Amino acid sequence: MFRSQPLLLKLIRALLVASVVVPAAALGLFGWHSYNQILQNAQDRAQRFASVVQEHTLKVFETIALVLQSTEHRLHDVGEKALETSPQLWEEFRKLQQSSEQVGSIFVADRNGQSLFTTRVFPPVPFDFSDRDYYVEQKRGDKGLYIGQSYVGKISGEQIFNFSIRRNAQDGSFDGIIGISAYVTYFENYYRSIGMPTDNFAIALVKNDGNILVRYPSLGASSSKISSDNPFMQNLNGERGTFAARSPFNGNDRLYGYEKVRGFPVYAIYGIDQRTITAEWLATMREAAALALAIAFCLFTTCWFALRRAGQEELVTRRLQQTTGELAQEIERRERAEASLMQAQRLEAIGQLTGGIAHDFNNLLTVIAGNLDLADRRSDLTSIRRLLKSIRYASERATSLTRQLLAFSRRHMVNPRTVDINSILARTRMLIEHSVAENVRLEFDLSADICPVRIDVSEFEAGVLNLAVNARDAMPNGGTLSFSVREVALGEGAALPVQLPPGRYVELRVEDSGSGMAPEILSRVYEPFFTTKDIGKGTGLGLSQVYGFANQSGGAISIDSEVGRGTCVSIFLPRSTEALAMQEDPLAAIPKLSHPATILVVEDDAEVRRISIAMLHDLGHQILIARNGAEALALLKASESIDILFTDVVMPGGISGVELANQAVALLPKLKVLITTGYPGHVELLRNDFAILPKPFTRLDLELLIRSLVQQLDKDVADAPSLRGEAVSQHLAI
Repeated sequence: MFRSQPLLLKLIRALLVASVVVPAAALGLFGWHSYNQILQNAQDRAQRFASVVQEHTLKVFETIALVLQSTEHRLHDVGEKALETSPQLWEEFRKLQQSSEQVGSIFVADRNGQSLFTTRVFPPVPFDFSDRDYYVEQKRGDKGLYIGQSYVGKISGEQIFNFSIRRNAQDGSFDGIIGISAYVTYFENYYRSIGMPTDNFAIALVKNDGNILVRYPSLGASSSKISSDNPFMQNLNGERGTFAARSPFNGNDRLYGYEKVRGFPVYAIYGIDQRTITAEWLATMREAAALALAIAFCLFTTCWFALRRAGQEELVTRRLQQTTGELAQEIERRERAEASLMQAQRLEAIGQLTGGIAHDFNNLLTVIAGNLDLADRRSDLTSIRRLLKSIRYASERATSLTRQLLAFSRRHMVNPRTVDINSILARTRMLIEHSVAENVRLEFDLSADICPVRIDVSEFEAGVLNLAVNARDAMPNGGTLSFSVREVALGEGAALPVQLPPGRYVELRVEDSGSGMAPEILSRVYEPFFTTKDIGKGTGLGLSQVYGFANQSGGAISIDSEVGRGTCVSIFLPRSTEALAMQEDPLAAIPKLSHPATILVVEDDAEVRRISIAMLHDLGHQILIARNGAEALALLKASESIDILFTDVVMPGGISGVELANQAVALLPKLKVLITTGYPGHVELLRNDFAILPKPFTRLDLELLIRSLVQQLDKDVADAPSLRGEAVSQHLAI
């Protein structure tokens, strides 16, 4: 033992170094991954907003093109004199201009660039447009619909850019232009409303020659053209994409998403300030760094004290070696006792928790993995279905084991209904018979009358099986296990082994002839993870689950046991006055879907997201996908045709599923919300009335809830006739 002390010191010193290096390395790896993730999210967002700007710009440009074509057709046989002097013609085009908010003015210039007509004033004021690029380019040759540079208008005095088409004389020679001006402020106001303020965004329309038509925030007196050799312009190639570059106007580094306006030499651009991306990453890193620092500090402090203690022990050991052998032997015995005690304590705490749970879960995983391997080797559908049935049974057992943990903490979702406890116990009899040995004789003494109770049937069955397994383990050489049901009336001063309000109760008594329990064990039977079984043979959650079930059902549990005389467990449940729940096909209770729904799936876990999408596609619905709350909100703002929001509770990005649901309903009041969670007792869920789907869930569970929500959605549409046409058109668009 003494010779191993230097090795222990080296090990502790290595752990001391690792306590700093490992958290630092983990923090670095997390930082790299989180930055890439945040950058990818920003690229996706920039591209989406660029697409929104492109669609808006295309609609405006097409509207202006139609107005120009209409104006050209109307002026085909109108002379210059009539243009300058006809108030009727001016009024006609004034109304045409006012019919489209995108149109700032309609104007005509003659072959020399002098103004003949403008909807801004009548009669027209003489202005010279011969220096404007939209006039110069059309004079050189027919450019079709030409988009000019951004100017301060000579008449309006405001920032505008103009669209022009060429007028030709009968001999085909140049005879002037017809133009439409568009206010830059119209576009700026729209861009101000769509961008995300947290992006410190910039939106621009840029011609492929570098001329800036619109930019928000406004450029003011800055240059409105970017040189062709600027990296910004060199990155604008293709129809759409993203790139990082320095702003040619204010020098800010930005991440840009762009998309070319279809049919026009113009790019729609959305820029995100790199500092906001960095700030988001740093905010994430601050939390991670705080956690890493706390872990490193704890590890370092522990290792330092261990090293100090080890050094002291080494010094003491060296001194003890110089003393008598008797003292050395005493110290050695003492250290062995302390080590044994610590080991026993660790085994007791860790073994009770991990041993039993690992034993049960490993058995279930063995069933799942083995059947999956066999199914992979089978081609016969009947054989594969039999193997899948075994896998489903194992997964249900795993779900039941998880439910035991939640039951004790009273954090699981209960599904109570009124049933006859006699029929449920009779149905559970087959499971009980398979759970006990052949040398155990079973006795059932059920009540002749119906005994209605309002309970969660699955929790009741799990509790009865737990009691049967405990009784079996207490009778290794066989014995008798009896189940009896009777009604009891509890009045004032009635003597019962439990404290319950006065009333009528149903008592389930489970009695065995096993070894019984000593008083010190009986006093601890409800403690979680407490068990007298060998490590790996039990979780210590059985009676905790039964205790939680009885309390959640409004009843109580009592245990009477004596060593050598067996154990009697009594569960008291309030007698229900409600009608018994009828067994029926759950799908038959809900009408079939009248149409597929558009469902927004929000889930950060890739595998859970994949299986959820697969189930919904299998049910015939159309899916939109988001990985966090920010992405989901962007989709909800961009589309009003979403019927159902299907979201997890815990997600990255600072927006929980419940917060997302509240914001989504505020945006779309008709939206239906379905929240899935592996922790149904989450405090946020208890404060809201959203539909809940506990994990793990099956395709049938999902189908039932989706049908119910679509039925509610159809009812809302039916209750609002004025909105019915809009809702139907949305579904047809889907």
